[in-house]
Amino acid sequence: MWSSVGSVGTVDLADTSKINFSGSVAQLGRSIGVVEPAPVATAALAGGVTRPKITATIRYGVTAFGLDGFALGDFNLRLRYRDGDGQVVATFIEEPIPVGPTDPGTVVENSLIRFDSTNASFGGPSNVFRTHDAKAATGQFKHLISFTGNVYYVDLVMTAPAIQLGQAPAVSAIEIFLGS
Repeated sequence: MWSSVGSVGTVDLADTSKINFSGSVAQLGRSIGVVEPAPVATAALAGGVTRPKITATIRYGVTAFGLDGFALGDFNLRLRYRDGDGQVVATFIEEPIPVGPTDPGTVVENSLIRFDSTNASFGGPSNVFRTHDAKAATGQFKHLISFTGNVYYVDLVMTAPAIQLGQAPAVSAIEIFLGS
């Protein structure tokens, strides 16, 4: 119903130096000295010392094509991603459209579907690209998608150690689609 490649999102200005784009792929930082397939590194080094983390955010505007009027419980958020030495979190977000001069100016972002690469059912971190889906929380299944009064976007956050010993987190494709 809606899809985007990782390299076409809008990057937060403060994060532009942290993201590398190559073809369809948006990647956090660069992998150092990795030969495919490398073992997934852990955040802790010898002696329990942890590596400082970096985070970058990319946002993708979602268009109404085929999504309007359906219940949220009908949708899946799918990512083709590599978490490698980090984490990939994507959230499908709804933001009400301002109603004019009487609008109270309150910013209300409603998180509808959250994808987290650390989900245990995904089998742990991986240095190769793979594809998984996430669904809305049970309590939001009946929420209707309405582009008449709202705008929608996907917020993608990649996190990894500042010095990466394994593959860098990356996203190649994002999709919101009807499915069970």
